[in-house]
Amino acid sequence: MEHRIAGTGHHKHKLIFIVEDNEMYSFMLDYMLSNEHRLRCMRFSKGEECIENLNLEPDMIILDYMLPGISGLETLKKIKTISPAVPVIVLTGHYDSESAKEFLKEGVFDYMLKEEQDSVTRVKSVVEDVLEKSVLENLEREEKLASKRFRNLSLGILGALALIAGLVLLVMR
Repeated sequence: MEHRIAGTGHHKHKLIFIVEDNEMYSFMLDYMLSNEHRLRCMRFSKGEECIENLNLEPDMIILDYMLPGISGLETLKKIKTISPAVPVIVLTGHYDSESAKEFLKEGVFDYMLKEEQDSVTRVKSVVEDVLEKSVLENLEREEKLASKRFRNLSLGILGALALIAGLVLLVMR
């Protein structure tokens, strides 16, 4: 299995899987993402390797369409079965509208061409968008949880005060 973890440090890093059999393109994505963001990248050259490591709970997956072994589409289907909430970006060297429709139907976040002049910049931009959305969703979830805890605490305090008031009335009789 070919993989590398980059971007270590003291801050919590988001984990990005890069599933790409073109080693130079994979390295370029890894370098660009792990050096400009607080991200850890794991690179895999086959879909099977990605699937075997889903237990590491990646925050996002960048997936090549044409892979040795199982295809990018089959890899995506298995990813969505095991980890349906993980956003996936699909990269391809050759645009095919039928494949694009199939990937979009399977729930990819984005489908883009590698050969576009700004493809790496576009991948970076999409990764930023996905992670920003993820952070906002987590903040909303934490806010709702804190609100619920406060409401439960308030109800607990009100219940305790009612109990104390009842005891005071009982003692005063």
